[in-house]
Amino acid sequence: MPTYEYQCTSCRHQFESFQWVDSRLKPTKEPCPTCGEKKVKQGYFTAPGMAMDTNHDINKVHNKGGFADAMERVCQSPAVKGTKYEANLRAKHLPK
Repeated sequence: MPTYEYQCTSCRHQFESFQWVDSRLKPTKEPCPTCGEKKVKQGYFTAPGMAMDTNHDINKVHNKGGFADAMERVCQSPAVKGTKYEANLRAKHLPK
């Protein structure tokens, strides 16, 4: 389910909501969770991204393994581990 971003034009409060594509405009018809005004619009306020290196300590090794480490974390995630997708990812991106 995609995450959509919204903003109240009255109080400028920004928030996210998980919505099916066909119901993505539902929050625009509801009151703002902060001020209660019905002035919510859909918007795009941040760029999507994937952090492959969350280490901000200059004294530690950065991005060790890079893409391979990221793919290993994906393979170990509960949604992928033990499925046919894990085997496909390992065969394609983590050769032995």
